[in-house]
Amino acid sequence: MVSIIPRHPFPTGNAEAGLAVLQNNAQELIDGLEARSTRLGDALGTTLTLAKAH
Repeated sequence: MVSIIPRHPFPTGNAEAGLAVLQNNAQELIDGLEARSTRLGDALGTTLTLAKAH
């Protein structure tokens, strides 16, 4: 017997804008690593979030 589980709609109306913000933040963090290597954890976290969002 097959069961269908209804789910609420997932909002994706502004997904492209959200990805663009994540991409810009990740790029800024990566570009600034030479000057401030203490931001490595932030850069990693942001790039992982970006990858998961894709």
